[in-house]
Amino acid sequence: MVNLDSVWVAFIEPESPGNIGFLARTMKNFGLSRLILVGGCDLEEESWAFAMHAKDILERAERLTWRELLDRGFDFYVGTSRHQGHDQNLVRVAIEPDDLGEALSEVRGDVCILFGREGSGLSLDEISQCDVVVTIPSSEEYPTLNVSHAAAIILYHLYIHAVGAVMEKMREASGKEKRVLVETVNRILKSSGLPEHRRRNYSLIFERVINRAFVSGRECHSLIGMVKSISRSNPP
Repeated sequence: MVNLDSVWVAFIEPESPGNIGFLARTMKNFGLSRLILVGGCDLEEESWAFAMHAKDILERAERLTWRELLDRGFDFYVGTSRHQGHDQNLVRVAIEPDDLGEALSEVRGDVCILFGREGSGLSLDEISQCDVVVTIPSSEEYPTLNVSHAAAIILYHLYIHAVGAVMEKMREASGKEKRVLVETVNRILKSSGLPEHRRRNYSLIFERVINRAFVSGRECHSLIGMVKSISRSNPP
């Protein structure tokens, strides 16, 4: 499992002060707090404004040169690129974001994820210094993502792998619960006075909809209660 406290994010030669703020905000969204700025523009008012509640990340951000970043000696460097490798360009052979957590789960030590320049990304030489490269599949019509958008996709997958499912999943209604719901509706239809062929069609349609849809146990019981209440309010 990935330890988020051991993951750093490096922004290589940022060109827009606002994007630094957006990146810090994205990091905060997914539990990361260690930012390195390698050259590029300075922090300006829009950096702080766009960071919102992630200003503390900007306050602690380190300024390093490219050589200093490499000399820091992270145990694992992750590059990011929109270009995918092939047999003649093995340097750029990449994995997708949902595989990153698995790739980092075996790393024992500090990890640095590198995001490149807004205009040109990471250079081939910079990517060659990385242990793995991550790419995000996107439309050929416009494949380049804003750095904060790319970071959100990559860091989301890393976060989910690190903490597991964070949302309490609804329990799907059992087959028995769905049958009780259908039977309850059928009793209402039977007392409705409708012609038999119409009751049969309505019952079949309702059963198909319930079986095809995701219905939670709580929703199923609520529907049963609703149908019974309608029946009591409108006796035959």
